[in-house]
Amino acid sequence: MNQISPVLYANTDDAVQTEKSAKSTPKQHLNILDLLRGFAAISVCLYHYTNGTLPKISIPFTKSLFSWGSLGVDIFFVISGFIIPFALHRSNYTLPGFGKFMLKRIARICPPSYVVIILAIAQWWTIDTFLKPSAPYLSLISIPQLIHNFLYTIDFTGYKWINGVFWTLAIEFQFYIFMGLVFSIISKNKIFAFALAIIFTVLSFTKFGNGNTIINYGSLFIMGYITWLKKTNQISTKIFAPFLFFITAIASAKLDIPSALFGAATSLLIAYVNVKHPVYTFFGNISYSLYLTHILVGTTLEGVLVRFLPVESVITRLTILLICLVSAIIFSYLFYITIEKKFIAIANNLFR
Repeated sequence: MNQISPVLYANTDDAVQTEKSAKSTPKQHLNILDLLRGFAAISVCLYHYTNGTLPKISIPFTKSLFSWGSLGVDIFFVISGFIIPFALHRSNYTLPGFGKFMLKRIARICPPSYVVIILAIAQWWTIDTFLKPSAPYLSLISIPQLIHNFLYTIDFTGYKWINGVFWTLAIEFQFYIFMGLVFSIISKNKIFAFALAIIFTVLSFTKFGNGNTIINYGSLFIMGYITWLKKTNQISTKIFAPFLFFITAIASAKLDIPSALFGAATSLLIAYVNVKHPVYTFFGNISYSLYLTHILVGTTLEGVLVRFLPVESVITRLTILLICLVSAIIFSYLFYITIEKKFIAIANNLFR
């Protein structure tokens, strides 16, 4: 699994809330997704905060304790593999709707991430202006780099991400494009869908499966897709169980065993568990905002707090870690209600 640097993961549960129309079915909210998305976002946040993003308050035992946190991204990929076909199916999607589908995804996902890029640049400008480091942060940014960050195409260039976890958003968009193009076919022809899954599996072990591509992480998206088939009673448990076992084995060989197990567990929870709690709903709602902003919040607070508190003490470092975590949650909630939620409404209203 690639180490995640600073966000998205792409929060896609709003896709469940497909618009009512003469041909579409009513909205449906799947409560288990709130729990999974919230857990995944918190996991990634804790992983970053304890495994290098906040080096001045690094503590060996917390590094080991939350080293598994990067697996939150695997959960996100399985959720996307489930929720996108779920939403497309309920809205009676056909290929002529590809443009509107992609515009809705762009309006939903991109603007909040662009705001975070702007905030990161503002953070770097502040550091350069007032702390005057020997190697100014802004000197590392170029116009082409900015463009590729906005287009999520950094992995196809020699530039670096301004927000390191945007690599997951890039993979999400690869999946959106792929599903938008083939869903009309695979939703009507399950044999073709399973054949396509096998092709993806084979390609993942070739040169096409290297790097941050949908082919590399295809097994996780396939887990989500077959979970959609099971959840909507299009396949039976007798088909779902062995196929999930097969894809889990493939994920173990291609990625690693923890990624495969987290992916399989996510599939099983979506397929068979339904839990609801206000806490789960809260963290599910803010999960994308938390994923996008936690690095910005954590690095800013660490830079300020270590100037006033003695970081030699483990207790102090744990206190700073807790302050960063709580502040990230609070900031992500504010970001959700002021930025993200508005673009959810725009996406739903403009691109029905």
